Amino acid sequence: MSGAIYYETRPDGCGATNSGFEVDPKSTETAHLWCGRGIGPQSWPDGYGRLPRHPYQFTETYETPRLLMTPRKKQRPPIDCEFWGGMWFISQRFKNMIEEIDLGACDIRPAQTIMPDGSAGPEYWICSVTRMLESKNIVDVENSKNLKIVQLPTGSIAYRIDSIEHLRLINVEHKYHLFRIMEFSDRIFCSNDLKIKITEAKLTGIGFTKLGRR
Repeated sequence: MSGAIYYETRPDGCGATNSGFEVDPKSTETAHLWCGRGIGPQSWPDGYGRLPRHPYQFTETYETPRLLMTPRKKQRPPIDCEFWGGMWFISQRFKNMIEEIDLGACDIRPAQTIMPDGSAGPEYWICSVTRMLESKNIVDVENSKNLKIVQLPTGSIAYRIDSIEHLRLINVEHKYHLFRIMEFSDRIFCSNDLKIKITEAKLTGIGFTKLGRR
């Protein structure tokens, strides 16, 4: 069934310097231990495009990230979602929302937060959207503008499009509200239902690009 409304999630422009925290440089040095990082063939544990394992799942050598809390103007709290290396750092209330509407979409783990005086900060979490769908099961090929499907030398199929907003998806909203697509796995997609909840709750740090524009 076509006609569903989906969005690509994206940063809303706050930027890391105004997020209310920064990743400890020591954690940045070990970030490669968190997950496969990236979308190239070398990042897939079992070979490119082989599911269920994929680059955005935490590894066995994962180390808890440390966040250094920083002052924000007007005493505003840290933003609810900071995009970082294909993952998110999220607040407790965003975590609660994700678990309420789509419990199986993500792997969410605690982050250690440290205030400027060295004391513990508010609860924050590192979140990786681990639900990975195959393009053939979600992409509306007929109604996506300028979508090209090409066969690679390896025999696998690649989906290429000039602008992500021209991508149209089939309706799986009743089942999935947050997911990645294998051919576009560096991007995170959400249903209209989740977008509405995020907007109504006034969660900060996350924006949206509507899909299916002609």
